[in-house]
Amino acid sequence: MRRVFFLSDFGSDSLYTAAVRAVLARKAPDVVVEDVTHSVPPQSVRHAALLLEDFAPYLPGEALLLAVVDPGVGTSRRVIAVRTESLTAVAPDNGLLETFLSGAKAIHAVTSQEIFLKPVSATFHARDVMAPALAHLASGGEMESLGPAVSDPVRLELPRPVVKPGRVDGSVVAVDGFGNVATDIRAEHLFEAFETDDPLPLAGMAVLMVGDVQVYTFARCYAEAPKGVPFALVGSFGRVEISLREGSAAGVLPSTPGTPVTIRVPQATARFYREP
Repeated sequence: MRRVFFLSDFGSDSLYTAAVRAVLARKAPDVVVEDVTHSVPPQSVRHAALLLEDFAPYLPGEALLLAVVDPGVGTSRRVIAVRTESLTAVAPDNGLLETFLSGAKAIHAVTSQEIFLKPVSATFHARDVMAPALAHLASGGEMESLGPAVSDPVRLELPRPVVKPGRVDGSVVAVDGFGNVATDIRAEHLFEAFETDDPLPLAGMAVLMVGDVQVYTFARCYAEAPKGVPFALVGSFGRVEISLREGSAAGVLPSTPGTPVTIRVPQATARFYREP
C-alpha cells in the first residue's frame, strides 16, 4: 500500500483539502493519504520549501508527495512531476520542490488533458490537475504520459548562513506553533564555526544576536532552560531555534523571516576554546 504525503496552505479544516483528498481516494483508492501540514502561511512558497527540506529525510522509500502552495494558479506557470531515487512528487513549478530538484532522475510537465478532471477550474489546479496526476502515478502510470520532459524547473534560493571561524551569520526562517523562532543555522554550521555541534559549551561564551536583541543562554532542551529568558538550542530538525520556556519567543524577539541572527565567540575566547 503506497502513501501520499500531502502538504498545502489550504488549512486543515478546509473544503479545499477535503476535495483534493476525495479526488485521490476516487482516482487511486489503494493509496493512503498522510497530511504533512495544511498550515503553511498562505502563498508562502519559501516557507513550505523549508518545511519540505526538514521533512524530506523522514519520508519512506517510494513515497508520493503532493505539495500545493500555488500563488500562480491559473497563470502560465507549469505543474511538474518530479521523480528522485526514492520519491515521486507533483507540485506547481515555483521552487516548492527545491529540496528534490538537484537529485531528480526525471522531471515532466503535467499537461495531459486526458488525466485532468473536467472542467478544469482556473483557481483549483490542486484538485483538477495535480491530484489526478499524482493518482495516475500512484496507480502505476508512467511519468512520460503526463507531459514533456522539463530541463529548466524554477529554482528557489533557500536561505543559508555564512560560516567563518568563530562566527555564523544567518537569519530567521520561520516561527512554529509554539512561538519558537527557527533559523537557517544548523548543527553542522556550529561544528564548522566552533568545532562543536553541542550548544552547551557555547553557553556563557557565545554572543547570540537576533536582530538587535541579545540572547544569553543555550540549553539542551526546553526543561533545562530558565523560565522567562529567551534561549537557544538545536531543535528536533537540526536547526538552531530561539525559544522561551512555557512561552513564545516570537512574542518577545524580532521574528520576521529574514531577521539577522548572529552567533559569535569573541576572539580571545575562541582561541581558548579551540586550544585545549
